[in-house]
Amino acid sequence: MREIIDKMIEGLTLEEYHLILAHLNCSVIETELPMKIKGLTLKGDDGYMVYVNTLLTPLDMKKALKHEFLHIMDEDFSKDGNLLVREMKVAI
Repeated sequence: MREIIDKMIEGLTLEEYHLILAHLNCSVIETELPMKIKGLTLKGDDGYMVYVNTLLTPLDMKKALKHEFLHIMDEDFSKDGNLLVREMKVAI
């Protein structure tokens, strides 16, 4: 699955990333964030809120969405343990 996702990154538009995430019960919010934050995901009762930094290039926005998508697919929000380890696991 990871290899497929890696191949998808340049072939998809930002709108297509939004559609994929919408099918996973995710709302994508494009907003200006501090430059060191490319994206972040919050889990709520009704799904996920995925934020992506609009100060990034379109390619970097897609990379950030892929990164957040991998957290969701790996069910990282249901796991205990070290956040740094989970971040390294899905590092771009």
